[in-house]
Amino acid sequence: MPTSKKLTKEQLEARAVHLYHHIACEQMKGLKITLTRKARENKRFFSILGLSSKETIRAGLKAVDASPFKTVFVIEEKSGAVLFALSKNTEYVKASRKKDPPPPPPPPPVGECCQLCYNLGGYACDQLSDGSCICYGATRGGTSGNLDDELGDIAP
Repeated sequence: MPTSKKLTKEQLEARAVHLYHHIACEQMKGLKITLTRKARENKRFFSILGLSSKETIRAGLKAVDASPFKTVFVIEEKSGAVLFALSKNTEYVKASRKKDPPPPPPPPPVGECCQLCYNLGGYACDQLSDGSCICYGATRGGTSGNLDDELGDIAP
């Protein structure tokens, strides 16, 4: 929902529950995750840590909300490569941004959730159909805004 007026601090805080950070830092390229046969059969138990890139964005956002770490890694199943992380853990987001070069300046905000993203140092944002958004810090994938798109669609 486009907006041209600046939001108050209270409005931004209220929208923060819908903000998910997309984190793709260089260090993740060295991380591979493999599952045993038994673990693959029970992969739902690991959704608090990681999800297949074939899962939907909707499933990814729900997994972040359910995770005690507020961070879920998106993994390419065949290779085991970590593609990126979705997170609401502000400390992790801050730490990951310190490791990467500064992003380009943000474009003008288009919605409340994206405005919050830009105010927190993100440089791009995808507004989703349920009012949530994914905030990009270092690299940007892209989505049609459909929660049923695959998580792999927003991989860098």
